[in-house]
Amino acid sequence: MADRFAALLEKADDNDKAELSLAHNARIKAMRAFQESPGKATRDDKDACQQNYDDTLDRLWAKYHPEQAAAAESSGTWFPNKKAAYTWYADNGGTLTYSGFTRQEMTTNGRRVLRSDVDRMLIAELRRRTPAPRPDEEYIDTARDEARLMAAKADREEMRRDEERRQLHAAWVQRENADEEICVWTGRLRDATAYHLGKALLAIIHACGGQPARLAEVQALVDDALATACNEIANTAEITAEIEEEV
Repeated sequence: MADRFAALLEKADDNDKAELSLAHNARIKAMRAFQESPGKATRDDKDACQQNYDDTLDRLWAKYHPEQAAAAESSGTWFPNKKAAYTWYADNGGTLTYSGFTRQEMTTNGRRVLRSDVDRMLIAELRRRTPAPRPDEEYIDTARDEARLMAAKADREEMRRDEERRQLHAAWVQRENADEEICVWTGRLRDATAYHLGKALLAIIHACGGQPARLAEVQALVDDALATACNEIANTAEITAEIEEEV
């Protein structure tokens, strides 16, 4: 096969040479990828690239060497003898010795050897030599899946906590809003208290046997008492805050 590749590179035109080189390079790249990372995907890619290379080689060989292609076709694609069959087998990765190769079961016709039998023998050998996935590789994949599952659970738990925090925060009142509302209600309480006390001052003075002419003085005393009370509340107010650390 290597001889046919080299012969075609010398004889083919630029377009066919480029096509053959592309198929050859893809085959080499796929074989290296499979060797570096054995697996079903890389094996399928290697087999597909090998098939494409073989098809390209056969098609171009028939184009530039029609007489040899016709002879091979008419003879049912036979190797002329076991020596030629073994040479092709060894060139394509076979590891048996010549004597071991000749002891394998294959269809013969006189000295000729059927190519498809040699193909089948080589493919079976290459498959046996393909390393199976190691248990530790399977364990790594399992561990990776478990890590992803744990990360997903942690994300869901964090989302649940965020939702709980949002619900809790929604029940809170902003401090500035609360302070403003307290000030409003305190002011209204003060005004209402002062208004009603003012209306009742004469009755209070009369009830105490006082002098109505001194109403203004009593009003001033009441206002001063209200202001003092409100200021005491404002100045002595305490705020208690509890700070919780997030887990």
